[in-house]
Amino acid sequence: PVIFLSSSNDTLCALPLCLSTMADSAGVAAAVAAEEPQESQTISKDAPANTPAKVADLSRDLFAHIHDYLESETTNTCDEYALLTKLNDLTTEEYKDMSTMTSQLNAEVKRLNSKYAELEPFLAQIDAIEASVDSLHEAAKQLDGYSRRLDAKFKEISKKS
Repeated sequence: PVIFLSSSNDTLCALPLCLSTMADSAGVAAAVAAEEPQESQTISKDAPANTPAKVADLSRDLFAHIHDYLESETTNTCDEYALLTKLNDLTTEEYKDMSTMTSQLNAEVKRLNSKYAELEPFLAQIDAIEASVDSLHEAAKQLDGYSRRLDAKFKEISKKS
């Protein structure tokens, strides 16, 4: 890259854009003063004259602004990295909590399954008792119906005699 600066004789000078040269304002002033204007880079007589001191001041301002920009970009990047690190830590903590809770739930399910396995024979007995109670209930209904029919026949026979 090349930076174009106007010299005191209203011609345009081409300077290589080099941070080490431009960082030293005395080097910039010396480079401007030493640069020979080229015929193809001549600007009209209306261009303002820039002195080496002004170029040095502008260069200092340029580098100050570039420094501020790069510093803010670096700071923003560091802040984003710190935020991502915090988010990562919080996510890791959350997953650890979820893992602990899952382990506890898994242990509780195993405990409940073992309790159910212990109770299963008793539940089978309860089912068998329920089935026998249902059959007894049905037998009681049949006996009740039979006894009513007998009672009705007995009353009928008693009335005839």
